[in-house]
Amino acid sequence: MVFNQGGWNVQGDVYNTAGDLILHKGSSREDIAEALDGVRAEIAAMHDLPEDDRRALEREVETAAAETKQPDVPKDQIEGRLERIKDRLAALDGVAAGAMSLAKTVAGIAALIVAL
Repeated sequence: MVFNQGGWNVQGDVYNTAGDLILHKGSSREDIAEALDGVRAEIAAMHDLPEDDRRALEREVETAAAETKQPDVPKDQIEGRLERIKDRLAALDGVAAGAMSLAKTVAGIAALIVAL
């Protein structure tokens, strides 16, 4: 796969998350934490999410971002947290616009954690 955008040429798995942030298998933990901050902002902007779900998801994503920045936190622990976030977002499909799309973004980020 070749991805061209404005002179960029990226090969391999590429994930466009949280707007303009591009992640790939060479992304650092810091890059992934930044993407998770974008995910948290998207959750905060989902005004049709039930308040309890929004707060819980924001906390989970914030924790995942913090864990990602710590090299001693096992990748499988972070991946498991991201899988739970993805599942919770997917369960809210039909309740909140964009929940399923964001769930897919989180699944892509979880796949990158494993590749670190």
